[in-house]
Order: sequence, then structure tokens, then C-alpha cells
Amino acid sequence: MVPCQAPSSPPLQRRTPTSSTSFIAILLTLLIFTATTPTPTNAQIPASRRRPAFAQYNNQLYVHGGILANGGGTGDLSALNLNSSWSTTNPAWTTLASGSWVWHHAMVPIKPEHSAGLGSASTKGFLLSVGGHPPPLNAFFSAYNIQTGSWANLTTPSPYTGLEGHTAVADPATGLVYVMGGFYNNNSPPNTKVGNLLTVFDPKTATVVSTTPATDANNMTGGSAVWSTRRKTVLLFEGSRAVNTGDVVGIVQTAVQEYDTTTGQWKTFETKGTFPPPRLDACAVEC
Repeated sequence: MVPCQAPSSPPLQRRTPTSSTSFIAILLTLLIFTATTPTPTNAQIPASRRRPAFAQYNNQLYVHGGILANGGGTGDLSALNLNSSWSTTNPAWTTLASGSWVWHHAMVPIKPEHSAGLGSASTKGFLLSVGGHPPPLNAFFSAYNIQTGSWANLTTPSPYTGLEGHTAVADPATGLVYVMGGFYNNNSPPNTKVGNLLTVFDPKTATVVSTTPATDANNMTGGSAVWSTRRKTVLLFEGSRAVNTGDVVGIVQTAVQEYDTTTGQWKTFETKGTFPPPRLDACAVEC
């Protein structure tokens, strides 16, 4: 094959630029420079915090709430575009509408086809915030409409007096949200109670469809859970033991707990290799 070559052109003749052509050249240079210079985004980097909730949906990472460095709370919601390339010193954050001031809560994405009970229609889906501390004054569940950029509190009755330290996942096929573990303050000694239930929430109707007692193996607080697309189950990893007699206590866990949503049964998920050291309030994602 012969490489493609551009057709030959007659040599260019040198012309003496006039004042008008010089002005046009300078203007084009300025326009090109302005169009190719990236807009700074570091002004939108969210404030440092701990115990926020996060969710990944449609190639966006969302972070909501948390405890600020000065000890106060925040309801800030920020999004990081995972489709774009950015440096660690200048990530492409976008500041969105603030929600309730809350921390130690959970947040899950809800697809449009499963979101009929969450408010006005949204072709982009919702983010569902679940529980947290301090106990939300208006609603245990609140939803962020990604299309309209607005929050709404749900009137769904709370299954708990309050709940923090829990984790939640959504089944992408059915939309059902599974809330696991956590604890709440009942304002009387010993001040801490176990959220020893597996709560199932249906965003299509904005109702709690079931609450099931947890087992001794999965009544965790500060645990990490993911939805396994391959197994179509919930995998729960580590955390602290939540006990009815007082504050949560540490536990050495050497197994992953698996919940089968079809049978409604928990079992130990068999693993190989060296089990990681015990921890709580960790992050986990499905690969």
C-alpha cells in the first residue's frame, strides 16, 4: 500500500501584513487561548470532613454531609465527574444543592424506573439519603432529584427512633434498598440501642416493605456492604459488634456475611487467603 499524501500546493507567497490582518491574527490568538484554557475547579473542592455518605452513579461520585474539621456538621452535596481526566490537586468537583445536616448516614442511587415514590419525575434518577445523626427532624428518608437539583423529605414513617453507623445498598434490578446494622440513641441509660434489623425500602412506593431481625453475625455498626452484581446478593464486610447492653464494641471478624434477597437468608461467604485486619467505618465498592 502507498501511504496517503496530501496534494501538493503551490508555494505560498510572502505578503506584508496590513494593520487589519495583524488585528485579526491577535484576536484569533486570544480566542484560541481563552477556549483552551481550563476553567479552575479547585474553588469547588468540598471541605474536609469525616463520616459523610457517598454513592457512585452514572460515572459521578457523590459525597453528602459529614462532620467538618471544626466539629460542626454540613449538608453539602458535591459531585466528582469520573468521565473527565483531572489531577489530584485540581479535581473536577461540582457543588450541588445542600441537603439536611447529617452524618454517619447512608446514601444509595435510585434509577429512574424505580423512583416513582421519591417525588417529581426524573430522567436522571435520585440519590436516597437514609437516617444519620442527628436524627433528621423532618424525615428518615430524603431524596435528591438529579435532574432538578433539589432535595425533598419523604413522609415514609421511620422504622427507627434514629439510626447511625448503618450501611445500605440498592438492588439495581428491583430498586429495593437494604438497610443493615447501625445503632441509635434512646436518651436513657445506657443510651445506645442496636438497630438490629434488616430494613427493606421500596422507592417505587416510598414504603418500608419489611423489617427482619438480624443474626449475631450481622448486627454490625460501621460495617461496609456492597451489592454483588454477579451473585445478586448483599455482601457485608466487618464493622463493630452492636450490643444491646451499651456502646458498640470492637470485634475480630474473619468472615464476609452474605444476604440472599431471594431466600431472605444470611450465610457466611467463603473466602480464601489472609483475611484483612478488622475495621469499622471503611469504604467498599464492587469491582
